[in-house]
Amino acid sequence: MRLAQDLYERGLITYHRTDSFNLSARFVFPAKEYIEKKYGKEYALERPRGFRTRSRSAQEAHEAIRPTKLLEMKAAFKGKKESKLTVNHQRLYTLIFNRAIATQMKEASIKTVKTKIVSDKNYLFESEQQQVIFDGFLKVFDPFYVTNHQTVIKLEKNMVIGIKTLEEKALLSKAPPRYNEASLIRTLEEKGIGRPSTYAMIISLIQTKNYTEKDGRYFIPTSIGTSICDYLSSSFPTIFDLSYTANLEDGLDRIANKEEDYIKLLKDFYTPFKKELEVRKEDSSMLKIEDDVKGICPEDGGNLISRFSRFGKFIACANYPKCKYTKSIVKVVKNRKCPTCGDQVVVKFTKSKKRFYGCGNYPKCKWSAWSLAVAKV
Repeated sequence: MRLAQDLYERGLITYHRTDSFNLSARFVFPAKEYIEKKYGKEYALERPRGFRTRSRSAQEAHEAIRPTKLLEMKAAFKGKKESKLTVNHQRLYTLIFNRAIATQMKEASIKTVKTKIVSDKNYLFESEQQQVIFDGFLKVFDPFYVTNHQTVIKLEKNMVIGIKTLEEKALLSKAPPRYNEASLIRTLEEKGIGRPSTYAMIISLIQTKNYTEKDGRYFIPTSIGTSICDYLSSSFPTIFDLSYTANLEDGLDRIANKEEDYIKLLKDFYTPFKKELEVRKEDSSMLKIEDDVKGICPEDGGNLISRFSRFGKFIACANYPKCKYTKSIVKVVKNRKCPTCGDQVVVKFTKSKKRFYGCGNYPKCKWSAWSLAVAKV
């Protein structure tokens, strides 16, 4: 969101805090001319293509995100070196440019070949291959897919083939994958929760408040996050219902259209909320957060448990404040060594929860890097 804000302030893209799918005529018609000139007439549409938003609560005052001018990255960034635009700004601009152009290109034609192989013992094996006949919008949208699907293995009916290897795997049903940033935002859109201007703040907040931790790309709820969520959803079921935000938006739309009185809408919300709030004010119980036992305290023999601070998660003695023993949690990266001293590489985080890698021998060795690519294998 910060990168997009920089591009918007420099006039390189349109307003980025939007959930609209519409593109203006000022873009789609010049885009057709650009596509014909760059890729050929066979890639251009006869008439502009439009899209419908999937969110019923979408606010479409602004058009979809697009480049303000039909200039590729090098031409758009020419003469802007002094404005501190980084490689990441260039990558984001290229992503926005390519996706906007791809929406106005013809569909791709893909040939799907399904093969059935019957063994001597009547076991049926099925295979599917895809071949790109005409790349269309994929030429810009996903050129790697086009490159990897140029040919198919030629097989004929009743052909006899031999088995080179046969591997048997037992597949068990798995739980749904945890949310990552993309899937969480997609779910928020589907449920009508939040707006494009608030998604980045939501993603940041659930991490800075230690409600979730990141394991690679995926969010894992912490004990404090689970406890607070359970308490609020049970104490205030109306507000913390997933459909609350979307229903409130519908109510505000009805008020704007003079189909509902705003006093009635406020009264319908506040009357039950006031009763729930009065009940919870009298509740003197403590919110119990289950801590993971991490071992035995070396100072007084008590249990070591996980705790949270504004700097993140750490290990402390359960007998605090009698025992003030603490220890930071260090995640070691396997099969990686510090290129400076050869010690182990550990995962660290900045104050803004951005992950980086450092030497486990800090502060004697102060090596650090944003990527593991420079570490020894």
